[in-house]
Formats: sequence, structure tokens, C-alpha cells
Amino acid sequence: MISAFSQNSEFTKAITTFCGMCDSGESPNQFAFSSVIQACSSLKSVQIGTQIHCLALKAGFSYELFVGSNLADMYSKCGSIIEACMVFEEMPSKDEVSWNSMINGYAKNGYNEEALVSFKKMLIEDVTIDQHLVCSTLCACGPLKAYNIGSSLHSFVTKLGFEQHNSVGNALMDMYFKLGDMDSGSQLLKINSKGTNIISYTSLIDGLIKACANHVTLKQGVQLHALVLKYNLDQDPFVSSIIVDMYGKCGLLDHSLQAFDKISKPNEFTWNSLIGKLKEAENFIKSMPFEANAYTWCSFLASCRKCGNKERGELASKSLKIIDPLNSGAHVLLSNIYAKEQQWEDVKSVRKMMKDENVKKVKGCSWVDVDKRVHVFGVEDLCHGDKKEIDLKLDEVLRKIIEVGYVPDVDSVPFDLDYDMKVKILNHHSERIDIAYALIRIPIGKPIIVKENIRVCVDCHSAIKLMSKVEGGEIIVRDNSRFHHFVDRLQ
Repeated sequence: MISAFSQNSEFTKAITTFCGMCDSGESPNQFAFSSVIQACSSLKSVQIGTQIHCLALKAGFSYELFVGSNLADMYSKCGSIIEACMVFEEMPSKDEVSWNSMINGYAKNGYNEEALVSFKKMLIEDVTIDQHLVCSTLCACGPLKAYNIGSSLHSFVTKLGFEQHNSVGNALMDMYFKLGDMDSGSQLLKINSKGTNIISYTSLIDGLIKACANHVTLKQGVQLHALVLKYNLDQDPFVSSIIVDMYGKCGLLDHSLQAFDKISKPNEFTWNSLIGKLKEAENFIKSMPFEANAYTWCSFLASCRKCGNKERGELASKSLKIIDPLNSGAHVLLSNIYAKEQQWEDVKSVRKMMKDENVKKVKGCSWVDVDKRVHVFGVEDLCHGDKKEIDLKLDEVLRKIIEVGYVPDVDSVPFDLDYDMKVKILNHHSERIDIAYALIRIPIGKPIIVKENIRVCVDCHSAIKLMSKVEGGEIIVRDNSRFHHFVDRLQ
């Protein structure tokens, strides 16, 4: 029963049953001790584990191979590496399981030199090597920057024929990336990504992208990002935050922002990854050997708007006015920063300044090709001959996306209006009108391609995702920044 509970993750029941067994006067055997120690290990309960260790000592089972190996593993997983080492050294005989428990424990607790020394001892004692032992040892090479040892281990692994094991391949990749050998790591990644186990190493990809960020290696980082997108891992909050961080550290704040834009529900990790880049970007701009141009400051200002950083946004706006005083984008972005903070007087001030200085804002519009004709729509377009039909279709699609969870993001409307009015404006953004018209006129199964002269707002991006889902088709929107591609599922 104790073994069954432990094997089925009922760890508390395993411990309770063991205690009941002892209370009844029945003596546990080595298998009962092994199972209950495994339960303590899984719960990371070193207090109970220590008490059971004492019972095993009294019963004479603590030096048994299975019991000793599990005790060493339990202490290691609980962070008590000294106790684990004492148990291991007192064991009269050791097999590959007990060696792996110790080497893995050393590596996981930061005792990497001890892990490598133990592996060397194990080779001298002619212990059978398996893939688990190899993985534990490879993990110790990266933090020590032990490239020669790691390279020798790779050759050893290849000789043993373990390189094709997913776990060993992952450990080798992780080691090379941590050692800064991005080419070797990328080559292994290409080989391993052809297998069927790509989802199983999401956490590994997270670590590899982090390595790219730390080593500022854009080429490999882009390759990893492509792999993340291919296997739909980009919504993992940790993976996505590292992607944002990686592009930022490589000096591509615009790419950081684009990666951030694709995250449906950014959490504190992803926000912090982007916010943390602003100071670095500001310092980077100031340290440039030449004057930053309008594009540089616009990119920086866009990031400030995304993060709601008013102070740095004002700095960027002032710099832009000096370089390009008629740049409407600078004024609009600053106005949007104020709107996000609900500082409506400042919004009015910026718009008045634009009027006084004759700065013309680009009027947003979008267009779609239907029957070899280009149909252009503006916000709340009232002039099209098929307006009634378009309105009916748009209302129908809006009802559908609300049913599957669409909630308007009224912060995308930078005006001091009530909620209902903001929703009305959002619902009649030009790209939505384009899509509604295309759904009426373009045959089912053909992609809808919409082009727009300004950037797609956050709310339209979310709404179009759901439009693609409820209509079961492919929608491509090309704005003034990039392509947005939605294919019959949440992106």
C-alpha cells in the first residue's frame, strides 16, 4: 500500500500509512522504507525524512542499497547536501542509481566541482553509465565554464550512443549555450527539434534564449524565437519574457516591443522585461557616437507608451520635436501616454499644440482587394454602397466574438469619453469594416488580406484573432509596422 500510494503521487497517504504500520507494531522492511522516503523526497519534507532515517538506522536498513540511495536523493532534493554526502559515503555498496542521486544532488545544489569529481571516481570504480548519470554531469559543466571537460563528455556520450536520447541531447544543448558556444548549441537544437519531444523541453528553450540574451547573440536568439513560434510556445509567460529580454539586450528595442505585442496576457515577468529595457535603451541612445535620428526616438517613445513611462516619453518627445518638429507620430504617442494616465488636460494641450503648429495627424484608413477592385474604408465609414450589408455582418461577427470571450480594451481609445462611446469607436475601426466586407464578398476558404496605413491598435489585434476563430478563416493585416497573421485559432 505504501509503495502504491507513493507511485501514484499520494505522498501524504504513503507517510500516514507507514506511520500506522509502525504504530500497529509491525516492522517495516527495506521496500517500505524506500517507498516512504521517496514520498518525503517528493514533498521535500526533510523533517519527516530525518525521522524515518532514524527509524531505518535502528532497524538496520539505512545501509541497504535501495534505502541508502533514496535517503541520499531525499536529502539532496531538500537541499541538505552534507547529510546526503554522509549517507552516500557510509553506503557499503553503490550502483548507478546511488551515484546519480549524489551527482545530481551536487549539481542541483551548486556543488558543481564535487559533481565532476564524483563522476571521475565513478569511472574509476567501473560503475555502469546510463543517460541519467550523463545528464547530471553535463549540468555541472555550464556553471563552471568547464568547456574542455564538457567537450570531452560530449565525445564520451557519442561513443556510448547516448546522444540520440532526448534528455541527453537537451543537456548537451543547455551545456553549450551556458558555455557560450552558441554554434554548437544551435546545431544540436536543429537536430533535436526534428524529433517529437519538442514540447517536453519548453523550459530548456527558456534557458537557451536566456543564454542568447546573456551572450548577446542575436543570430541564435532569432533561430530560437522561430522555433518557439513554430511550436506555439510563445504564450508561456517565462519563455515570452526571456524573448523580450533577449531582443532588448541585443539592442533591438523595437523587436522587444513586437514580441511583447504578440503576448495575449502579459504578466509581471513580461512587463518587467520590457520596462527594464527602457533605461538601458535611454543610456544606449545617449552613448551613441552620433545623434539619434527620428526613427530611434520614435521607437523609444513607442516603448514608453506601451509601458506607460511618462517621464521618459516626454524626454523622447522633446528630442523628436528638435529633430523633426512636424512629426505627428511623436505628438500622438505622447498624447496617448497622457491618455493612458487619464491626464486629459495634458492630452488637450498636446492636441492644441499640434493645431497651433500646423502638425497634421495622418488619418487612418485601410483597404482590401475584392473582385480586382480596391475598397478603402476609414473609421466609421458611411459612404460605401453596401453599408447596410456591411453593418449587419459586422454586428453579427461582433456578437460571435463576444460569445467566445472578447472584452473591449477601451484604453485603445485615447479620448475622454464614456465607456459606451469608446466601444462604439472601437467596433467601427476601419480594419474591422474591411474584414466584414471581405467576409461578405470573398469566397469561403480564401484568405482575407487587409492593408492599413497606421498601426493596428491593441484592441483590434485581439478582436481580429477572435474573428479568425469564429469565422474559421485566415486573416492577414499589414499595418505600417509589420504583418499580423491569424489562422483559425488564437495566436
